[in-house]
Parts: sequence; C-alpha cells; structure tokens
Amino acid sequence: MALKPDGSRTHRWYSFHVAGLCFALAMRLIPRGRRFVAATLIARGASPLISRTAAYREQRRNNVDGVHDIALHFLLNTLTKNGTEFDPAIVVNGYEGLERALATGKGVLLIAPHTALSLLIVRLVHDAGLD
Repeated sequence: MALKPDGSRTHRWYSFHVAGLCFALAMRLIPRGRRFVAATLIARGASPLISRTAAYREQRRNNVDGVHDIALHFLLNTLTKNGTEFDPAIVVNGYEGLERALATGKGVLLIAPHTALSLLIVRLVHDAGLD
C-alpha cells in the first residue's frame, strides 16, 4: 500500500482510505434499505481476506468477536466514515422494556457487551429518536 503523498504518520495507509471511499461510493448504487444486507454478504465473502490483516488481529485479541462480525464492523465503519447511509436490520430482545423505561423520563443505563457490533445498539436507539 502506498503512503499518503505527505507521508504523515496519521494516515500511513492512504490506499486503504481511498479503497474505503471507493467502496462506500459504490455502495450508494444500492438502495439504502438494502445496503446493510449487501454489507453483510460482502463481509462474509471478504472474511478470509480481512482475517489476514493486522486490524483484524487487533480486534480479535479480546476473543469475543468472530471473523464475520469483525469484517462486518470494518465495512459498516467504512460506510459510516464516508457518509454512506444504511438501515441496520437487527433484532433486540427486550427493546419494548427499554422504550417503557425511557418513557418514564428518569433515565436509563444501557449496558452492552464490548463487541465490534455493539454500536448497532446505540444506532438503534438514535434512529428511534430515543436518545
């Protein structure tokens, strides 16, 4: 991979950033409502490649996430950073209880495991206007 033209340490892998931008722009050709499913399928296919990266090994250290979860995290993160919107399709057990608790106006402590895809829970709450 090529270094960024100015050689800055903060963006050493300039080609990865450009590839991520190209991926995010290409995903905009897919209707927003289908991008999450498309990203899930691409993550499955890309898992063997992603599992060979240093970024994967760093994420895998906590021994919680599997290769497919980490690959999907990387793809969704790339979409988000590059402004490509998508609608997550997730199921949350006990979501109604969260809505009831928030409706009381007393505040809620939301606890989630430390995993790559935990941010989807925060996204769900935000998208529902419950933040």
